[in-house]
Amino acid sequence: MKKHFYALLFLFAIINSQTVSAQCTWTASTVVPVPVLDAPAVTVGTNLYTFGGVSNGAIVATSFKFDGTTWTPIAPVPTALEF
Repeated sequence: MKKHFYALLFLFAIINSQTVSAQCTWTASTVVPVPVLDAPAVTVGTNLYTFGGVSNGAIVATSFKFDGTTWTPIAPVPTALEF
């Protein structure tokens, strides 16, 4: 019984991934102005906000807002942070 369940689950995953991939595509967008990694991010409405992270080997406090087309610098966080 367990083998049949896993086989059905695997089959569903394959069918579902093919359906989803046929409907979704990736499109290149505007690049963030400063290379950054390990930055916490959150969405509010249609905007994406990033806070801190690591840039050029240093932990930074810079923050940005992305509205879908443009990255805008916003007030930095009080203390540099990395996640």
